[in-house]
Amino acid sequence: MSPIVGPHGGAHAHRCGDLAERIERYLDGELDATGIAELRAHMADCFPCTEEVEVREQIRALVRQQCAELAPVDLVARVRARLAVVADEDTSRG
Repeated sequence: MSPIVGPHGGAHAHRCGDLAERIERYLDGELDATGIAELRAHMADCFPCTEEVEVREQIRALVRQQCAELAPVDLVARVRARLAVVADEDTSRG
């Protein structure tokens, strides 16, 4: 992802860029309590970083939703039937 750059110049913009990895760790549930508190404190004063977290959360939710969808039952049945035929063919050759 692109680096996070806040609307402010100087140290604040540098701080936003440094938070990109921390935001990923936060979203992955890998940030300790201190890191979470620091990130939330920064986000309270930085709309771009807050927006970045929200966008990344939405993307992750969409990916989870799409990955959770199951194949149609008839497709699963056809694939399983074909795999059984291939397995039988391999067994009879071997």
